[in-house]
Amino acid sequence: MIHQPKNLFFITCSVCLCGVIGLIIVAGNGCNGPKASATDTTRPQSRRQPEASMSPTLDSIVIRSGQSKAVSRKVVAIHGLGDSPEHFSMLFKERPLPADIVLPRASTRFGPGGSWFDVAIPVRDTPKHTLKKDVAQATQTLCQFISGPQFDRPPVVTGFSQGGILTFSMAVTCPDKVHAAVPVSGLLAIDTVQGTDLPPIVALHGTDDETVDYARGKESVRKLQQMGANAEFIEFQGISHSISPQMHQVWFDTIEKFLKE
Repeated sequence: MIHQPKNLFFITCSVCLCGVIGLIIVAGNGCNGPKASATDTTRPQSRRQPEASMSPTLDSIVIRSGQSKAVSRKVVAIHGLGDSPEHFSMLFKERPLPADIVLPRASTRFGPGGSWFDVAIPVRDTPKHTLKKDVAQATQTLCQFISGPQFDRPPVVTGFSQGGILTFSMAVTCPDKVHAAVPVSGLLAIDTVQGTDLPPIVALHGTDDETVDYARGKESVRKLQQMGANAEFIEFQGISHSISPQMHQVWFDTIEKFLKE
């Protein structure tokens, strides 16, 4: 199913693929932030030794719900390139959800935050085989993370940009560990699907997004639908690699709906 809500304003929230969230409401078509060279092959600087950065144990922060009617199921929110759990958590503090929010931290340093995998900007300039391999590796780490003892029930998984790409991947790599997936400005970068009983997936994407191609995000959902998955694509006209107020509302309404199931 394809939805096309209208939009007049947006919250700027992109530094290329960073997913660094600003909170300035302005009128316009989107903000792509500083441009990065698509041919830059410099790898992000690792925070840890390679062995440690590949560990399934990830640093994370948790936002406690504090609501009397909070559910036991958690939300896992995955930040984008150059972002951090602390910064990404601002969106969840704006509109509290009736669940604890767990925000893992990418273990490779990039700019003011971290990176989950190597990627060119825009994403279409990353060779598909390289993107597939690196995303699969990061996905395995995150799947092991949500298999840990702090998750007594499969969580709702969501993320923006790099986090959106990984949300797609987790839904098809460890579907038994994911209650529902809500990728924002992401795409399906891997081909391998573990089983046919996938969790419900609702993807959100701006039609003017050239950083993580809108067309590839839409095609990702079509492929999942052809496989029989319960997948839905909601597009936001005129929005680039950013999150508008309307997108933010639909995003959190969707997460809350899954939390109640």
